[in-house]
Amino acid sequence: MHQIIVGNVISFAAAVMLFLGCCTTDTRKIYGYQIAENGILCLSSLVFGSYSGLVTLSLAIFRNVLLMKDQYTRNWMIGLSILITAGGVLVNTKGIVGLFPVLATLIWTIANYYFRDVFYVKIFLLINIALWTIYFFVIWDFSSGIAQVVMGMICVISLYRISARRVSHT
Repeated sequence: MHQIIVGNVISFAAAVMLFLGCCTTDTRKIYGYQIAENGILCLSSLVFGSYSGLVTLSLAIFRNVLLMKDQYTRNWMIGLSILITAGGVLVNTKGIVGLFPVLATLIWTIANYYFRDVFYVKIFLLINIALWTIYFFVIWDFSSGIAQVVMGMICVISLYRISARRVSHT
């Protein structure tokens, strides 16, 4: 029980970073907040014994740094995709649900190579959020699970606003 409480307290700090990332329309800031969120979630992954989460989040930090520096190439995308998949599967301790962080991070890694427009980034962020939400609730990380649900709703609202602006400008 102590482990669950400590993990949820740590995850709450990560949730704050997720909130900030979903509330911005600046793609670089989204990645910056994700770096902070992922770093904090690495610590909570250790507390929850989620090694597939730890590996995928660690690689996601590196990916986001490359994205922010405009150095995210096709070769990096392919290499990171292989590392995320192999690393996440090899250290998975959570069965089928332990593959959710792998899948979420893999999808996000590939999407970030092909899509830079904030609208599409947020669509793939929603997919990422959905997979992580399920995972977090299964491992008893309620802080992150609830934050993901709320962030999903905020991202939907943000997508609606972006769409409305695009329609009004055409």
